[in-house]
Amino acid sequence: MRTIVKNLIKLLLVLLSAVFMLQFIGYKQAESDQTNQDSSFEKTSDEIAHYEQKLERIEKERGSRHLDVAYIYERLGGLYKSEGERQKSIESYGKALKLYEQVLKKIERQRGSKHIDVAHVCERLGGLYSAKGAQQKAIESYERALAIKERELGQDHDNVGRICFNLGELYTITRAHDKAMKTFLRALRIMENKPDGYGDLDVSYVCIRLGELYANQKAYTASLQSYKRALRMAKKSLESDHLYVALSHGGLGSTYEAIGERDQAIEHYKEALRILRKVRYPGDPYEKKIERALKRVQKTWFDWFLEPFRRI
Repeated sequence: MRTIVKNLIKLLLVLLSAVFMLQFIGYKQAESDQTNQDSSFEKTSDEIAHYEQKLERIEKERGSRHLDVAYIYERLGGLYKSEGERQKSIESYGKALKLYEQVLKKIERQRGSKHIDVAHVCERLGGLYSAKGAQQKAIESYERALAIKERELGQDHDNVGRICFNLGELYTITRAHDKAMKTFLRALRIMENKPDGYGDLDVSYVCIRLGELYANQKAYTASLQSYKRALRMAKKSLESDHLYVALSHGGLGSTYEAIGERDQAIEHYKEALRILRKVRYPGDPYEKKIERALKRVQKTWFDWFLEPFRRI
């Protein structure tokens, strides 16, 4: 009798695990389908309306704790944020975060703490914690996802590169510059070895970040090389008046200023400012930073001499 009961319990656990796995596969497929659909929307407001309607339908059909519900809340959080609806964005991200945390506990109970599905959910949690401003929790989630995916997928898998990219950004924000440098360099190496998995913009952004990090270390030659590569890659895929092009010019201006190449610095600052005034909103902090830098580098020795007298 005990043997029969044990076998029934094992069978029940297998069935529950299978049901969850089917849910997870369905969620990943839905995510892929939605990514393809996103490009069909002309306005963000249309996309928001689509997801709000879909959320209502899925909650009725599958319940409020379904994985697809978590994904839709996550997507809505980003859309509300882009439309400036801060409170709605916070609420949506919060609901998604809570659902993913519940899902993570369920997977850990059923499949163990090192299962690949744990990594999938940790990666999602990393993005949500980051959006919430909980940078340390985001780092911990991404690092956990990275360790599992390195073991399960391999050191140079596309997804490993994506996690390195996100970790590099978080390390930069939290001023862990050595870790950021190491992680961005690894992400760049994976991107170079997997050109089909990444776009020129991914490479451009990583090079912009590396340019900043090299400049902080006063490795100005490496900084210039990174910024120049970022500029080439951005221009390869984008119009000349794109934010990444402006960021590359701004970085080049800053590095040239640091090494005393005044004319080069002025040229790049001016180009960065011209683009920023076209693509950013008035009063943007980075635009103001470039304006101040341009004024500073344009000053002659005579201007500096007169500065104290102008304050009188």
